[in-house]
Amino acid sequence: MQTQPNALLIVISAPSGGGKTTVCQQLLAANPNMTRAITCTTRPPRQGERDGVDYHFLTPDNFSLRAQQGEFLEHAMVYGNNYGILKSEILGKLREGKDVLLSVDVQGVATLCSRANEIPELQRALVTVFLTPASIQELEGRLKKRGDDTQGFIARRLNVARN
Repeated sequence: MQTQPNALLIVISAPSGGGKTTVCQQLLAANPNMTRAITCTTRPPRQGERDGVDYHFLTPDNFSLRAQQGEFLEHAMVYGNNYGILKSEILGKLREGKDVLLSVDVQGVATLCSRANEIPELQRALVTVFLTPASIQELEGRLKKRGDDTQGFIARRLNVARN
């Protein structure tokens, strides 16, 4: 089955704390035909996150096995945890005629674009958007406001954002 001709895969990318989640929430609220792609991760759930809703939380062994079997459209190690997008997750929703919203780290966009060049139905549907905060200071403030990370981890995220 092919993707519906007007279905879009909209990929939002930004540095950590760059506003991906906020923009995605607003797009989903405003567009009833849009659905969120649920990515896989090996990191532990944050407070309030639910398996199969926010992420598919996988063990490192399960993630590795699925990667070896070629199930991921894109996967990467980010800040010590694996993240990946299942091909079946994206293609299934596009084939239903749904616009698919995907939030990825900066390094995932290049891989997705490369894979889309190999898969014509993804190439036709792919739209990429990169968000940038007004300043590195604003980004640092957002990361601190989360309250999730140590100062050292925030410094690491800021260094990646600068690059």
